[in-house]
Amino acid sequence: MSNDKILDVNISTAVKKHRNKRLTNYWDILYKPGSKEITEKYTWNIDNSNGPRSSVCPSASRLKLSGASFSNCDFDGVFTKLTFTDCKFTDCDFASQWKFVKFSGCTFSRCSFTMTVFRNCKFSDCKWDQISVSGSETRLEYTVVSNPIDFIAATYTNLDAEVLKNNNKSPSYQLYRHEHTKAKISRRLFVNSQASSDEGVYYQCIKLYLIQSIESKKYAVKHQIENGGGGFLKNAMLRSKLAVFSLERKIIKVSGWVNGWGGSLVRPAALGLTIILLFSIVYNFELYGDSIKDLESFFGSYWKSLIMAADVTLLFGYTKHLDLSTKLPVQFTGIVNAVLGLWWYAIFVPTVINRICRVKV
Repeated sequence: MSNDKILDVNISTAVKKHRNKRLTNYWDILYKPGSKEITEKYTWNIDNSNGPRSSVCPSASRLKLSGASFSNCDFDGVFTKLTFTDCKFTDCDFASQWKFVKFSGCTFSRCSFTMTVFRNCKFSDCKWDQISVSGSETRLEYTVVSNPIDFIAATYTNLDAEVLKNNNKSPSYQLYRHEHTKAKISRRLFVNSQASSDEGVYYQCIKLYLIQSIESKKYAVKHQIENGGGGFLKNAMLRSKLAVFSLERKIIKVSGWVNGWGGSLVRPAALGLTIILLFSIVYNFELYGDSIKDLESFFGSYWKSLIMAADVTLLFGYTKHLDLSTKLPVQFTGIVNAVLGLWWYAIFVPTVINRICRVKV
């Protein structure tokens, strides 16, 4: 038996074992203690209805459905080469195997994707509202989501204090586990997007993965702090780590915005030009302010300041222009200019290289 077939058998067994998630999985969006078991089978005869209600949808293949509505349904089996267009799924459990399935313009509300395997599937322009995913049991293999940021933002975890207390869990622990799950799913979406023909999805996934990986670390530290018991010194160190992660997140977001998360050359080029022009004005007033009386005198010395700002920003001649004998305000301005130039250079050059050399497969 091939590895894929063995994996399919193992997944099918696990899916059946966890089919009672509505009754037992307190962290899942479908968790409804006391709800009735769904037993009615759906025949996939979509011509006679708008879609099933409270039904088990068995394996199907090569179907095209448009405008159908699935409510309180369990998908059970293997689904191959299906196309869903403008369909609505509410309170549905997708714990099955999905292969070469396309969802276009569909809406997923209060749906669970835990214990679900998507292989070579695509979600195009879908809407997401409270969905459950699992970092270890939601498998996304060669599967692309056209709006990954919306997908991750809609993920759900149960924060009901009474439910968590009954299961010996705290809200901080639940949030920490949830953010860790989001980071793992974001990583898978990023890997899948590398083979996507849609450049926009690829750059969205870069943004999502970079930010979510930091968020996961932040919530892990927050949980340690709220869990307590570490003493003053340990808590001080944890709070320092939290501050570092928060700063890192801000730097990543600003840097990512500058180059469109790798997709834009115009933004960083415009920023570099802006830095040069602004610092050239500052240098002109700091170095030649006493001689500036009007526009003519301003532009008379401006070109020297422009060359200085370009040299420092582009890291050509920082030490050429500044030494210990230079006025302190000018030294301070030069240091700030050099740091900003170094930051800009670190963004712009890799962006150019990536845009020129990155080969899509």
